[in-house]
Amino acid sequence: AQSDGERLRVVLPAALSDQSLSLVAELQVAGDEVRIDRVDAKLPYASLRGSGRVGLTGSYRFSADGRLDGVDPRRLLERLGMQVPAQASGMLNGDLRAQGEIGGHAPRLDATLSLHDSRLAGQRLAASMSTSYRHKPQRLALDGRFDWGGNQLRVQGAVGEPADRLRVSARLERPEVLDQRFSGSAR
Repeated sequence: AQSDGERLRVVLPAALSDQSLSLVAELQVAGDEVRIDRVDAKLPYASLRGSGRVGLTGSYRFSADGRLDGVDPRRLLERLGMQVPAQASGMLNGDLRAQGEIGGHAPRLDATLSLHDSRLAGQRLAASMSTSYRHKPQRLALDGRFDWGGNQLRVQGAVGEPADRLRVSARLERPEVLDQRFSGSAR
């Protein structure tokens, strides 16, 4: 990395601060913005590549695009100190995008996540989700579809305003994927 006298210090959470993490980042400060041209973070059980921008003044606008590859959720969550059941093992691959404002009078976040070519507990997993959060008025909107081992879950709607509704529907063709004690089907 090159620098014109500027230094950046990154302090990692203790769970990630060992020799297994590889992190490469290319950043540029231009006026009132940090441009993240490239971030590559790799662990033996997860990798993230991405880029983005972060404003340094006003409402601190940001945007980020990234790609997840080879994420084993069980190993990652265990590394973060959580107790996780064995069926959380898998391999997640996908794309994510986020933008918003983290300062000012009206913080907001718009994010999307798409999982493809993924598996969880030995079963195929596909998912797409978009969410939108607004602080004033406080409101969270969701639109998500999940297909795991032949079982589908759909979440759509919003919460926060009196007229908001959140609809959740599920179709369980193979409930034994969720728990071996289950059988049959449900809608």
